[in-house]
Amino acid sequence: RTNLQDQHHIKMGVLSELAKVANETHVLVNNNMAIQLKLAAELSEFKAATTNRPEDVQAAIYARSRFEEHVKKQAIVDSGTPP
Repeated sequence: RTNLQDQHHIKMGVLSELAKVANETHVLVNNNMAIQLKLAAELSEFKAATTNRPEDVQAAIYARSRFEEHVKKQAIVDSGTPP
């Protein structure tokens, strides 16, 4: 019985560590996505301001909306409340 209890505690520790690593990976990936989306929005806005072409303006609007959507969704995840 002690051996089973020991194995159970070991497995629970491993699962706990896996959950921690999974969460940290998720946070890192989301942070990197936010950086990329913000960069795309800012560069698109710069290009639109420079060229003033309608397709560049539309691309800038779209890029900014994708970044803002990501930020809103991440805030929901970070708050721990379901959407």
